[in-house]
Amino acid sequence: MNPFLSLGLEQMRLALAAQEVIAHRLAALASPGAFATAEYEKMIVEKMFAPAEAMAAVIAASVKGPLSVVETSRVVTGAYGKRIRANRRRLRRRARSAA
Repeated sequence: MNPFLSLGLEQMRLALAAQEVIAHRLAALASPGAFATAEYEKMIVEKMFAPAEAMAAVIAASVKGPLSVVETSRVVTGAYGKRIRANRRRLRRRARSAA
C-alpha cells in the first residue's frame, strides 16, 4: 500500500476517535459537577504537553537515523493517537458507568 495512503487512513481513524473524545467532553462539560471541572483541567494540561510529547517521540525515533516525511508523520500521529485512544477508553467507561 502507498505509504501516504496508509498514513492518511490512520490519520482519518484518529480524527474519528478525536471527534468521539470531543463529544464525550462536551457532554461532560455541559453538566455541572466535579467531573466537569476535573475534565476541563485535564484537557488543558494535555493541550500543553501533547506537542512536547510528539516532539520527544520524533527526536527519539530520529536517533536511529534521518526520518522521511512519512516516518515523521507516523511518529507524530502515533504520539497523538496514544493520548486520544486513552481518552476515548476512559471517557467511554465513564459514559457507560453514568448510564
